[in-house]
Amino acid sequence: MRDATALRPIPVLAAALAGIFVAAGARAANFFSEIELADAVVVGTVTDTRSVAQGRLFLYDVRADERLAGSGPEEMVLAEEKVFPSDVARLRKGARCVLALAGFRPPSLYREEVAGAHLFRSRAFRCEAVASTTAIVRAYLAAGRLAEEKRGAARVRVLVEALDLDSLALDAVQALEREPGLEKLLRGELLRSWEEVLRNPRKPLALRKALLRLTAERRIPVSLPLLRSLLGNAALAPLAAEALAARDEALDPETFARLWEEAGAEGRLSLLSVPGQRGPKERLGFLRTCAREDPSPAVRRRATELLAREGDEAGLAELLRRTDTVVAFTAAKALVERKTPPARRALRGALRDGPYEARVAAVFALREKGTREDLELLAKVVSESRDPELSRLLALAFGGEAHGE
Repeated sequence: MRDATALRPIPVLAAALAGIFVAAGARAANFFSEIELADAVVVGTVTDTRSVAQGRLFLYDVRADERLAGSGPEEMVLAEEKVFPSDVARLRKGARCVLALAGFRPPSLYREEVAGAHLFRSRAFRCEAVASTTAIVRAYLAAGRLAEEKRGAARVRVLVEALDLDSLALDAVQALEREPGLEKLLRGELLRSWEEVLRNPRKPLALRKALLRLTAERRIPVSLPLLRSLLGNAALAPLAAEALAARDEALDPETFARLWEEAGAEGRLSLLSVPGQRGPKERLGFLRTCAREDPSPAVRRRATELLAREGDEAGLAELLRRTDTVVAFTAAKALVERKTPPARRALRGALRDGPYEARVAAVFALREKGTREDLELLAKVVSESRDPELSRLLALAFGGEAHGE
């Protein structure tokens, strides 16, 4: 029997990798979603700043110059317990901001210092409170008050206008992601404005990337010549290729090979979804190679997911037995969801005699989504195992006692 000190740190490894079976969390909130949820939205000027309680509470005296939504006093105090250094720098005396406010109840530790104050906390703020920013916020709030059948179109129009403001543009893209029917609403003038941002080299690269990514995801009817022209931009080419593929515009193998060679990890992740091979057999071979050999874990995982989408159970069975934990867990998850006899045989075989990573992956996949027969097999393995490493793994997975000598 192997020495116990040589055993791998199963709890750490399994806990980290089991997250592959958990759905990704929600995106961080953006400015437009925050102003929808705020108790009040104001344009205000910071008139003083101070900190109390050993610097753990930051206070900002604010004068409400203009109220865009909600109600409240003209003089108020923003009380923030967790403040980034960048926020301290921007919320300085004299700063004029658009603020999305929420009521604040101070912990007992601070109540003496802030007694009697009209307290709020900022859900979100922007210090570029120029006329154009304020106009966009006001228009977005007004759109939200319209009847449901008119609300979506009005909000999309405002958000497309916000793409011209560097302070709100990325928030606008995130808000557009949530709009149902976006691809149908973007027509005429709105679509031309969208395209202008994509072609404008003076716009921030992060904004153009975000807009291209959304173009691909929602199949926005951007002109094909514009998308093809962006293939000449190394930073945007992978996303432009993905947007073309979403419109059933495949790349020729030579162009695909050039883009793949020039792309970094982020670009390769986008290009994986682009059919750039000569046929289905070449496509599967390409994805298998990426899943085995790409230096980026995200690319290897995505390639494995695409193999599952293509129904390549033989490829998934091979990848399950690799010592790459990212690939093994992704392959196991895909195989257990396929529910076919070959997929089940691959998982059970990995559980019995696969490498360590394959056994970890098979245990968690079968535990999460296995059939009754699968669970009976796992119980049998638990009772019969004399492999201390596998016993510890099974005990962790099922919350029981480890077996073995």
